[in-house]
Amino acid sequence: MGMERMLTGVQGLDPLLQGGLPKGFSIMLNGPVGSYRDLLALEFLYRGAVNGENCIYLTFEKKEEDVREATSMFNWKLDDTLKSRNLVVVTSELFNFEQFVSNADDALFSYKATRLVVDSAGFLADFFKDDLKLRQALNELKNIVERHGTTAMFLDDVDQNDTPERVMDGVIETRLVETRSGPVHALAIRTMRSTEFSPVQHLLELGNTGLKVKKFPLVV
Repeated sequence: MGMERMLTGVQGLDPLLQGGLPKGFSIMLNGPVGSYRDLLALEFLYRGAVNGENCIYLTFEKKEEDVREATSMFNWKLDDTLKSRNLVVVTSELFNFEQFVSNADDALFSYKATRLVVDSAGFLADFFKDDLKLRQALNELKNIVERHGTTAMFLDDVDQNDTPERVMDGVIETRLVETRSGPVHALAIRTMRSTEFSPVQHLLELGNTGLKVKKFPLVV
């Protein structure tokens, strides 16, 4: 019997993951500013919410209005998911890791959340300059996610400490790639436990309904 998987809902991504993300996994979603990293994470939450799942966006900085603004180009019924509480934005106190862990645990328990996005692991690296302590902190969060049966994405910048990547169950990267015709957006699966995948990069496009990962590899 194969591993149970969760559809991300992002067009073209799930076939690259043998049908979706393994349930209960904590995935690192890496990418620089402007690479559609945040939009991919929000679409992961939104697609679950419109299907009746309970989804949480756990952040140090953003509010509901920031999520609305970031996704305003899509024809999503975002307000419906926020009003129904299928999608909730939980803002935690900056630089208080103990409170952040407590908020994560309480929110996952209260909402029986199936999907979680943590924005961001880069902020967590600011708490812990020591790699060992950062690894322990991330493992604590990862264990909470696994205990609640939640599937999570942790956002990070590609130039941050690579400790978060080594702790997570998988790493997906959004990129800005220079081609002969100019810069384009791309996506690559760098690693994913219990999944057959290709590490090649694929074109990542923005449309009215959300993001789309092109089936064929991007040739630079």
